Amino acid sequence: MRFLDPVAATLAVAIAAAAQDTVIVPSGASLDEIARLAGEVRPSPRQLQWQQHGFVAFVHFGMNTFTDREWGDGKESPSTFAPTDFDAGQWARAFADAGMRGVVLTCKHHDGFCLWPSASTEHDVANSAWRNGDGDVVAEVADACREHGLSFGIYLSPWDRNTTVFGTRAYHDVFQQQLRELCTSYGTLFEVWFDGAHCPADDPEAFDWQSHFRLIRELQPTACIAITGPDVRWVGNEAGSTREQEWSALPLDAADTGAIEENRAVWRSLWRLREKCQTPDLGSRTALADARRLVWWPAETDVSIRKGWFWRASEDATVKQKRELLDIWFRAVGGNAVLLLNVPPDRRGRIADPDVAALAAVGAHLRATFATDLTEGCKRRESATATEVWFGGERTFDVVDLREDVAANGQRVESFRIDRWDGERWVEVATGGTIGFRRILRLKPSAAHGIRCVVTKSRGQPLGVKLAAHLEPSEPKPSK
Repeated sequence: MRFLDPVAATLAVAIAAAAQDTVIVPSGASLDEIARLAGEVRPSPRQLQWQQHGFVAFVHFGMNTFTDREWGDGKESPSTFAPTDFDAGQWARAFADAGMRGVVLTCKHHDGFCLWPSASTEHDVANSAWRNGDGDVVAEVADACREHGLSFGIYLSPWDRNTTVFGTRAYHDVFQQQLRELCTSYGTLFEVWFDGAHCPADDPEAFDWQSHFRLIRELQPTACIAITGPDVRWVGNEAGSTREQEWSALPLDAADTGAIEENRAVWRSLWRLREKCQTPDLGSRTALADARRLVWWPAETDVSIRKGWFWRASEDATVKQKRELLDIWFRAVGGNAVLLLNVPPDRRGRIADPDVAALAAVGAHLRATFATDLTEGCKRRESATATEVWFGGERTFDVVDLREDVAANGQRVESFRIDRWDGERWVEVATGGTIGFRRILRLKPSAAHGIRCVVTKSRGQPLGVKLAAHLEPSEPKPSK
């Protein structure tokens, strides 16, 4: 009878237990064993639901809109907030037309001004003249999102330059109250976004991050806690870019068990990983070498449609246009991340005309591109390492859409190759690294009788890749 050595036996138990978003690495595991284990880590249901959004609106609107500032100092008078034609429905229509599936609203930025009537402060909409003091931006945006089929999320800045108690335990209680108000008054949230700018340090005596996480878990159990939190990480830039190899299963340096919102050592380990979010490599085999615990921590990348995050009339001519926005979309959504595109409303309280036009152009292009899957209804042959599609005639494609079933199998593919069948033989047209939830390649148009994706390296046994092919609409030539 053969017996497994202790490390292998422990590893087998760990793999069997890696049913969701975290797993402990057995002591003494080899790098290959750690990589195999990383391929077993899977998203939690809330993380999977969040990633399915793909393209989300970020909305910076508030005191800075009316002061031409990016970061207010908290000394502004509430009367400065004065939209003249606020229309959350117009926002939602523009976002839905762009193909977005959710909205994250900056309910309170660093200046501390609350876009809802909060019992925690007088620096809020209730003390402005807007809607005669009876207005609630958060409520109107949440309602508009529901009406137009968009998920609703909140941004609540942990930094607050208005309150005099920031940095003390008293501010912890203020923040907890604001969070409770937002989590109980505006329906189901899909994301809670905590900015990292000057955020309170991880000191439970002054600001207990984990208690805020527990409150969200209690009140909004399906919401992902992003950026400074256990569910979603910042990709590391504000350019809408992703790494060439974007891994979702990442290493922690502590082997403690328990949930991040409950176990202090685990949260400290994630905090240390958070400090590395701008490094080029987070999840390769090299990065996994010292892993003690593996967690599913997917990437979100943010960028503004304008130069700044808040609206300025002087930036109307600098709004990113369709070509640039599409480059960002394919790079981010097609790079195993969720794209958060900031679109700031103007002083009327409406999305400005240049922004609306750019969003509409992007949405029309994406709908035209993905309306037809050229592999639909075609003969397929699938194995663990290759997916082949036979068109039954010649077809032209220039977009290849790849997906792993991360819910069932985790993220395993480390490299792949795309080939086309030219009628006589397979011809390589592209190579790539990671796939994960979604990887999209934009190629030169290729006429082919078939297409295939071949996995050339993986973490453990690859379990198949979903393959689709599309053709982008051609741009009309300018008239002479």
